[in-house]
Amino acid sequence: MRRPNRKGEGALLRDEILRAAAIALNEAGADSAVSLRAIARQAGIAPASVYEQFTGRDAILWELRAQGYTRLAAHLRSALTPGLDARRRVHALAAAHADFAAGNPGEYRLLFEAEQTPIPLDRLKEMPLHLVLDAMTDALRPFVEEHGHQHTARELAVVLLSTMHGHLTLWRALPLPPELDTAAENRARAVDAILGPGR
Repeated sequence: MRRPNRKGEGALLRDEILRAAAIALNEAGADSAVSLRAIARQAGIAPASVYEQFTGRDAILWELRAQGYTRLAAHLRSALTPGLDARRRVHALAAAHADFAAGNPGEYRLLFEAEQTPIPLDRLKEMPLHLVLDAMTDALRPFVEEHGHQHTARELAVVLLSTMHGHLTLWRALPLPPELDTAAENRARAVDAILGPGR
């Protein structure tokens, strides 16, 4: 069992609980399988210690979503290496999105597939999903400026996010053996269909 935190170490315990919850989430693959007991066990603390830092499971998942959107946005931006032309930037972004989902399956499902309880609009503004859309918008802007498009970069970002998520969800549902897995090729076709030939 973990030793009790000394005075002033509550923030450290809070971070440890969130790390433990993220591990439990990715191991379980779905938020429904993550309980406070599982989180406490992963962190090496008593369940009561979790309540000293969080009001309950929903509060932990809220924090994990906020961290997850921030991490995904940073991962997307890291894929935009210098020297890529406008179209290749968008393809690199889509590949990074798929890479994040594959490497963090439970976290990804929490971000985009877990049903969330409706919350007040003022609280919704705290959730940094906009960081993901900002990263996609910035990646798409050079293409729109260079080639022209009937939609703005932000509008295309929403379409791209929706398309990439739908593509991942569909591909997970198909029991294809590795030799028949053409996910990357189909993802590339989907991106090209969104971008079109430009004008």
